[in-house]
Amino acid sequence: MERNPCRSPSRYLTAPTKRCWPKIVSIWRVPPVPDAACRVASGGATLELSRTRVARGLSLLEPDAVGELESVELEATIALAYCPRCRGRVRVLPCDVLPHKHYSVAVIAAAAGAYTAPDWAESLRTAVWTILGERTPSHTTLHGWTEGLGAHALGLPAGEFPGPSGGWPFARVLAEAEARVPEVGTVWSGAVAVDPCRYRSEGRRERLATVARVLAVAETLSEVPPPGALAAWRRLIVRGSDSSGLRFPTGLLCTGIEQVGPSDRRASRARAPPRSR
Repeated sequence: MERNPCRSPSRYLTAPTKRCWPKIVSIWRVPPVPDAACRVASGGATLELSRTRVARGLSLLEPDAVGELESVELEATIALAYCPRCRGRVRVLPCDVLPHKHYSVAVIAAAAGAYTAPDWAESLRTAVWTILGERTPSHTTLHGWTEGLGAHALGLPAGEFPGPSGGWPFARVLAEAEARVPEVGTVWSGAVAVDPCRYRSEGRRERLATVARVLAVAETLSEVPPPGALAAWRRLIVRGSDSSGLRFPTGLLCTGIEQVGPSDRRASRARAPPRSR
């Protein structure tokens, strides 16, 4: 199981990689044990940090030699915490890395923000191939991000992790944000235009529009320019609570991705590796 008890931005105990990365330890703030039965039986016990470390691959958004942002692979050393009652262990992730996600929140926001922008006239494939450098996710991964985040923000059951893996519902996160910054309510209720080429169903259109609203709220609340606004909002959530928000699944059964044109099909064939038997 993966949790986010760390309150620090992109800070990791890093393993040796091809590039030189600083070794900065994440700030540990003790959270309650995730299992409800253990929490009740132990009288509200908290997780304890162990000496065990595990390797976990991550993809971060970092500037290249000329200052352009690109997706960069990193092998991080992640600490484990354990429940003192059942001895169950969880991973202690930095707050800008979501459980069950290889790509950081900034990478997700960069790709989703470009694809849901009103002036974006290209496909999912073009979005992931042109804005994240050489190490890009699949276009279906971007589709899953927008589906999952949109469903989570709309409060749909498909947008929530079951059991202790789930964090706060988005309605609670949004209510706290609006209480701190009243302008959030105006941004959230604003109209969002979605290119008809981006969807095949009304549900898909609504989820894409919701993703655009989430990113706009993040920028308003954090006062950080994209694509770092969503990660900054998540840091505020994690630092101010014993739970976490903006946690969403991506393996959703959903409608067709988008209206794919002939140029997208040709580009996909040109990029696809040769088949091997």
